[in-house]
Amino acid sequence: MTRAVIFDLDGVLVDSEQAWDAARKDVVAFKTFLRTLIHELCHHLDYELYKMPETFHTEGFYKRESTLVSALLAAESTAGDLLG
Repeated sequence: MTRAVIFDLDGVLVDSEQAWDAARKDVVAFKTFLRTLIHELCHHLDYELYKMPETFHTEGFYKRESTLVSALLAAESTAGDLLG
């Protein structure tokens, strides 16, 4: 008889997300990858460049992130148009 079941959905016990993605052959969309990369870059800048003790998910944080992502996607679109 099963007495307990443990769901490890956030990778605390086992970091298996990459293995599951590979098994399912999931590919992250470029826009999702870019947004995640910029999100982490913003945290890094907050800590390293601006020397903030904490980097909170505030409205200003998300506006900065969205502005950078929009600018990069627009640049990619323009470059794609130029290349044909």
